[in-house]
Amino acid sequence: MPRVGRYFKLVIDTTRCISNARLFTTCSKRGGTFTCGHMINSGKYFPPKRPFPAALQCSKLSQDSRLTRIRKTLPDEIWSIIIVALGGVLVFTYTQYEKVLYGKRSPPSLQNKLKMAKKKALDGDKTQSIILLKEALDLIHDYLKEIKQDSGEELHLDDKDTIKVQKYLTYVLEQLANLTFELQRWNEAEHYFRLLLRDLLSQETPKDDDSVIEVSLKLALACAHQDKHALAIQGFQWATNTIQKKVDELPATTDNSKALLGVCLEGWGTYLLAHDKPAQAAQLLLRALNISKEVLGEDHEQTTVILNNLAKAHAESGNYEHAEELAREAIRIAEKTQSTHLSRFMANLGTILNLEGNVAKAKEALKSALKLANEAKDEETKEMIHNSLTEMDSNPS
Repeated sequence: MPRVGRYFKLVIDTTRCISNARLFTTCSKRGGTFTCGHMINSGKYFPPKRPFPAALQCSKLSQDSRLTRIRKTLPDEIWSIIIVALGGVLVFTYTQYEKVLYGKRSPPSLQNKLKMAKKKALDGDKTQSIILLKEALDLIHDYLKEIKQDSGEELHLDDKDTIKVQKYLTYVLEQLANLTFELQRWNEAEHYFRLLLRDLLSQETPKDDDSVIEVSLKLALACAHQDKHALAIQGFQWATNTIQKKVDELPATTDNSKALLGVCLEGWGTYLLAHDKPAQAAQLLLRALNISKEVLGEDHEQTTVILNNLAKAHAESGNYEHAEELAREAIRIAEKTQSTHLSRFMANLGTILNLEGNVAKAKEALKSALKLANEAKDEETKEMIHNSLTEMDSNPS
């Protein structure tokens, strides 16, 4: 049931992620200390006046003298070259060791960035999380490019390391798409949802899979917010028709798929309502309402949201009486469940009453809505109510 609720909050509340991918951790380093011991004989083999340490000391001095002579015979430039060469050998050796330890295609820096990005997102710093995820995406592309160059052929997904990197890629694209969507950076969200959709299909994910449909729906919403109406309508139609066909053909369809159908219907209906097509919007929203009641229940918050939008659609279609009935039903449930949307529902009722010509009751409802918005500190709703009251005062007729 939590996942069902997650689907229905897709349009109103976009503070979620599609499906979390599993992070992969690297092996920890293992090392040991190796020591060498020297056995020293003393006594009968050496005269008392010539102890063994003295011989060692003389040998060391002799070696130092030879090294000194060699050092003096070589120019400083040669020594510089030797030092640089030794440094290069050390760097190369360490790099090879890292590849063996962590896997050539799974660098520790990638995992660190993913962990940091997740922490930033959980802390509420989504902008910084996006920056880190973009850096991680660059790393993944670099490693995929390196693999392709090394192999000299196309990538094969039966390779264990490649599969691991592919999972990283899917996870990063998913996070980037959702975070930019939540921050209403619509152009970026569209870009990453397209990449994510292409990535899912390249992995032979069925087109009617819930994940593909959900990404397509969000892509349509991102296009709608950029006034790319042809692309938006195409996306809404495809997502809705595909999930509807899946639900119709599979009697044992899960509640998750039914919930996704409801989200598609609501998203498309809300889009049409915003573009002056209330009659078409009402048909889609009614279907979404029935699914919400079936899957989530009549008193669920999402059911009240759809009720409110359906009331608005009927009001704009001229069906004021039915619109008022739906709006009052939404308010009744919202009061019962202490919904955070109550002020908006009350304001919507005021607008409907005003369209009916009942100005006195309309103002009364709007003032009640303003009080609720003040209590909830909902500045956006307060501004909408003030504008409605001002418009009503300027047009007393």
